Amino acid sequence: MVEVVYRPLGKVRLKGTCYVGHAICDDVLLEFCEKVDGALSALLAFASHNAFRLARAQAATSDLGDLIVLLVGQFLNTVTTYTSSGRKFQYATRKSVGSLVGGKLDITKSIQLRARGLGHLLAFEKNVATFSTPINKIVLVALSEVERLARLIRLPEDAVAKSRSLSMIFADCRDHEILYRERSYFATKALRLAESEHDDLVRDMMSLASVMLSHESFDSATGRPAGLPRTWFLNLEALFETAVRNVLDEICTQATVFRGGASPQAIFDKEQSEYRANPDIVVSPNSGETAVGDVKYKIFDGSAAAGDVYQLLAHAEAFGASRAFLIFPGESYFMRSLGSSRGGIDTAFFSIRLQYIREDLATMAAHLGFHVPALIEFPAAPQTESAASATA
Repeated sequence: MVEVVYRPLGKVRLKGTCYVGHAICDDVLLEFCEKVDGALSALLAFASHNAFRLARAQAATSDLGDLIVLLVGQFLNTVTTYTSSGRKFQYATRKSVGSLVGGKLDITKSIQLRARGLGHLLAFEKNVATFSTPINKIVLVALSEVERLARLIRLPEDAVAKSRSLSMIFADCRDHEILYRERSYFATKALRLAESEHDDLVRDMMSLASVMLSHESFDSATGRPAGLPRTWFLNLEALFETAVRNVLDEICTQATVFRGGASPQAIFDKEQSEYRANPDIVVSPNSGETAVGDVKYKIFDGSAAAGDVYQLLAHAEAFGASRAFLIFPGESYFMRSLGSSRGGIDTAFFSIRLQYIREDLATMAAHLGFHVPALIEFPAAPQTESAASATA
């Protein structure tokens, strides 16, 4: 997630990678911000719940946000594990009346029954196992809260269905306290149990329940105390690649867009299994020439590393493509044409704005010669630069 480099004179340099997120290390809050401004907010719409990497580490809480979906999923998984291993129970005293005694005889009440003419009945107390414990009650309240959260934010349907199924298991905990107590009461109680419980699984479950009942999340925010047993990280490099590929597939209606790794091609005729090309993007039109591209989540300065260009050309040749391109994030739309390589592959660099990813990719697709529906409006004329002018 982060590189730590020790420098002379006792100094330390922290270097971020392609991940964004935050975590608490002792009393220090580490915020991993995006290298391209606005990248997280622009690409978050393309992220699935599996795109996030969750770690069991303390994180700062924030107001209710979209990332509460991740916490709900973690809570449901924890409750599933808890119920699978057997719910915690306790013994309680239940007072009963019957003709057969199954516990400690209550002499006083038995005499009262005889005085009322019910001499065939005896009163007694019996110890029974009950699952209506404080822990199970909090779990039931938190599961019920998932239904309410689904009205405030967009939760996956399977998460709501799972919460309903688990609620049926804890139906024996429903009493007047569950029905009439305020949510804040259970949130505070869950936090206390999380601090005093020795079982790691239960402590984890109570911490998540407390956050959900408090309507808190762990979106990027500072100044809030540590209160979460989870922290999150998101790989913006992988997310950028996925977003570009999905948008191009949506835009290029008369072509097939797929990841080269789905059907890697051999680079050499002899060693076909050892060295194979797997570019990030392959655009194969219904009629026309194939194009191959790679997505680079790097700061674009108008050029690209030689190794990236060599790799791109090797991929394009393996797939029999006549066009190749590299895509970078940037503050403005930009295209630089390198012309044709010695192998006859027309190569270009593109910089696209993440906030206008659909518009810029539509413009890029039109420059590459792919059919784009007329309903897509292009932005103003882009900045272009040919290889000849760049050399001059």
